[in-house]
Amino acid sequence: MVRSHQGKNLTEQIRTILEEIKAEESQVLEQRSQAEQTQLLAISALTIPGCLAIALFLEVTILQLRHALRQRKQAQHTLQERTQKLELLYESTRALLAAEQPLLLLDGLFNKLSTPLDLHYYFSYMVEEKDGQLMLHLSSHRGLSDQIVKDIEWIDFGQALCGWVAQSQRPILLNEVQHSSDPSAAMARSLGITSYVGHPLIVQGKLLGTLSFASRTRPRFTPEEIELMQSTCDQVAVALDRANLTLSLQRQTDQLTEANRIKDEFLAVLSHELRTPLNPVLGWTQLLRSRKFDAAATDRALETIERNTKIQIRLIDDLLDLSRILKGKLTLNVTAVNFGRTILEALETMRLAAEAKDMQISVDGQIKNFSQDPILVAGDSDRLQQIVWNLLSNAIKFTPNGGTITLHLERTCVTQEPIAPSPSHNGSKPTLSPPCFAQFTLHDTGAGIPPQFLPWLFDPFRQADSSVTRHFGGLGLGLAIVRRLVELHGGTIRAESEGEDQGATFIVQIPLLKPVLGSSQSSLDSLLTTQNN
Repeated sequence: MVRSHQGKNLTEQIRTILEEIKAEESQVLEQRSQAEQTQLLAISALTIPGCLAIALFLEVTILQLRHALRQRKQAQHTLQERTQKLELLYESTRALLAAEQPLLLLDGLFNKLSTPLDLHYYFSYMVEEKDGQLMLHLSSHRGLSDQIVKDIEWIDFGQALCGWVAQSQRPILLNEVQHSSDPSAAMARSLGITSYVGHPLIVQGKLLGTLSFASRTRPRFTPEEIELMQSTCDQVAVALDRANLTLSLQRQTDQLTEANRIKDEFLAVLSHELRTPLNPVLGWTQLLRSRKFDAAATDRALETIERNTKIQIRLIDDLLDLSRILKGKLTLNVTAVNFGRTILEALETMRLAAEAKDMQISVDGQIKNFSQDPILVAGDSDRLQQIVWNLLSNAIKFTPNGGTITLHLERTCVTQEPIAPSPSHNGSKPTLSPPCFAQFTLHDTGAGIPPQFLPWLFDPFRQADSSVTRHFGGLGLGLAIVRRLVELHGGTIRAESEGEDQGATFIVQIPLLKPVLGSSQSSLDSLLTTQNN
């Protein structure tokens, strides 16, 4: 019984547990069903408005990504353009600074700029002198016809756009050129230019020229493009200045080299010229001491010694004169000088040297009749005689035996343009006497002057043949002294020659003595009498 009762209890417990399990299972199934329904409802809710929201979100995101990509591409493109421009500027700068003549590279530089900037013209003007006046010279260009180049080859400061840039020394930017009424832009309008940029080429405050760029299609340039052109112009200016400095240094080096060469040649010639007259002096002195000569031989020896001593003195005097002239220590004893008489006095001292070479010296009547028709100049009589003497000595030296020397003296006046009347003249033209000169001309039939030597003829220590074995002696100081003495008298000297073996002509002009107001003929005669005495 007991066992039966225990089995019954166990069965009841099992049934209770099964019912609890069944209840829990039902509860789980119900919860699962509710969850599935909730999920279905959620899915249903997301199907229409949810999808729309998601689609809108995705669209906005895509647009933002596209905008970011577009900005990135634009930034990359801008960076690439700036990199290309910097590379162009770097290459141009390197080429310009390495070039001895930067202007020759402007065409290539323009080719590199014309494509990215759409340029059609460039104008490069340099400041140069023409007829004694600073002007702008078109040294390089692109896009211009030959006729236009001829018309604008030289322009004044302030003329046209390039001239305005040079005058103001400031850059100019002109957009919409065809709509501009500025008179300075007339040439640009005629060329069909629509936009123009011009820059002055300035280095350390010095204007070298201008460089301008222009387009026929661009209405305007961007700030970045203007900056690129400005940088290019700055580099061109620096390159030009560097090239000028290099050229100047090279010229100075060449001049120093030439000066050293001339100095060495001069020292060699000086040694030769000083020793040449000393040799016979020393030789005859030793012979006179060691031997006995008859009177004729003794006189000949003394004449040789005297002649060579005078040559030595003349060489030293020339050196001292040139030194005093170069130092500004040579003074003139200025009086009224009868130039014709001075010429004859110098001729007398050289007549024996001319006769020794069987030369003919022709003198015109104006010189011979110096007392009847005097040509008066204000000057130092001794120095004027030295001028004539040096020219005669030079002519005799370089003219072969049997040659001819012609001397001519005349009055000459330089005509001047009339001066505009001033109010003090009541509208009448003032009467001004033209400057007048005593013109002395010496012509010889000698060796002539090579054309390439004419520019240096009056320089110190110069001879066409400067070697110690040259045919003609002398230090090459005579003509240099002549020029400086003439200039000290307010005059001028020039030389003319058709070439070697064609003779030479020297023309000296000394200002005539200006008559003093109120002076009489008697006072003039007294001046002449004083000089003659």
